[in-house]
Amino acid sequence: MRLATRSLLPALEGLLLITILLAGLAGGLSLLVAVTSDSLEEFTIGLPTGPLRESLPPGVVLDEAQGSATVPIGLGYRLGWWLVGPASSFLVLAGAEILRGIVATARAGDPFVTANVRRMRVLAALTLGYIVLNVARSLLAIIIQDDLDLREAVPDISFAPIVSAVVLLALAQIWQHGVKLRAEQELTV
Repeated sequence: MRLATRSLLPALEGLLLITILLAGLAGGLSLLVAVTSDSLEEFTIGLPTGPLRESLPPGVVLDEAQGSATVPIGLGYRLGWWLVGPASSFLVLAGAEILRGIVATARAGDPFVTANVRRMRVLAALTLGYIVLNVARSLLAIIIQDDLDLREAVPDISFAPIVSAVVLLALAQIWQHGVKLRAEQELTV
């Protein structure tokens, strides 16, 4: 059993490296698009388009095929929206790097160390940060939609990261207990 588990660790580390690369690329591209965008007056936002057709204010271009509308908004809204993408990518990047540290200790044969407990708690905090960014993006979408008098539009908020953060905190506590048991076992030998 130990050999089978150990053989998966290099593959997991490779997947984490790919995740780090993709998150870095996504964050960089998101920031690049935000900075070099030709459109300084418009912003495309996903909207439920069915009941909105009659209530759209002037200047809003509806794309029913894409389920989006291009709307004129202010610079503050655009900057807020554009910063959420790179910040989310940064959190994914940092989380994957922390997971790589946990995998590295497992590959070395000693995963039950206090540093991994701390890493799991930091991962939980990063997950909560991701939730905050998603809520900020949703609140910004509500504000933009309210400014455009689009009352029917409701942003989608996922609570799956909250479950992930709770699981990480529970695993950190279990891991801390394992570290404590191992330390006690070493003292009795």
